[in-house]
Order: sequence, then C-alpha cells, then structure tokens
Amino acid sequence: MKHHEPYPCLGVVRSWNLLMKHEAKLKLFAQFIDPTTVWAKIDDPGEQNLVRLVMHPDGLKPDISNWSGFVSDFVRGLKQELRATPWTS
Repeated sequence: MKHHEPYPCLGVVRSWNLLMKHEAKLKLFAQFIDPTTVWAKIDDPGEQNLVRLVMHPDGLKPDISNWSGFVSDFVRGLKQELRATPWTS
C-alpha cells in the first residue's frame, strides 16, 4: 500500500470494515473529521466501518453537500453488492 502514497488507499473486508490503511487515508479523512475519535464514538472497539463513517451524523455525512443524491446512489450500490454476493451462514 505504501507505493500508493500520496494517494489514499484502503483495504476493506466484505462488511466494509477497514482492514488496511496508510497515512494518506488519514490525511484525507482529517480534512473533514478526526477519524480515530469518530470511529471510537460510533463503532465497537477494534472496528472501523466505512459505511458507518460515511452515514453517521458525527461522521462524514455533514460534509457531503449533495447528501440526498449521494446517499441514494451509495445505498443502491451497497444493495447491488449484497445481491451479487449474498451473505451465507
């Protein structure tokens, strides 16, 4: 991931929990929020869920100026992803 610097690069698992990150990602999020503080407030210890970070009122949501258009596309994409590869138990 280091070779992507200075561009942000994230690795996520199927549930959108952050698996890997590098410093450029932290710099990107820090333009809007303190991601460490926000994740501590909205997520269980040890989890860093990108969907919650985007959707939560204490996360990135207040900084997304076209929220209504964004959220409908975002949720549609999440639903398409789930339909393509549904959870199995």
